Amino acid sequence: MAIQNIFSHWVTDDVLAMARLNTAQMIKKDIIAQFQGWSIKTIINLQTPGEHASSGGPLEESGFTYDPKIFMNNDNAEALRARAIERTGR
Repeated sequence: MAIQNIFSHWVTDDVLAMARLNTAQMIKKDIIAQFQGWSIKTIINLQTPGEHASSGGPLEESGFTYDPKIFMNNDNAEALRARAIERTGR
């Protein structure tokens, strides 16, 4: 895994595909520091608000499993979050 504790793989030298995040996990596993260590600057979230309301933990006010403001408040905006990791072929 590219990001510790998150199912994640480099699809190309510049694109990281990963499982969806949740706020508790981001804080507990210091995901932002890991992203900064890889110089990840952009996130593309293909999840639609409310999409995973019945699976996993509760959704944040944003409608996602994590609060995007956490990234925005840390001067970096993130990684590629594919809706289905299987699409990456990894």
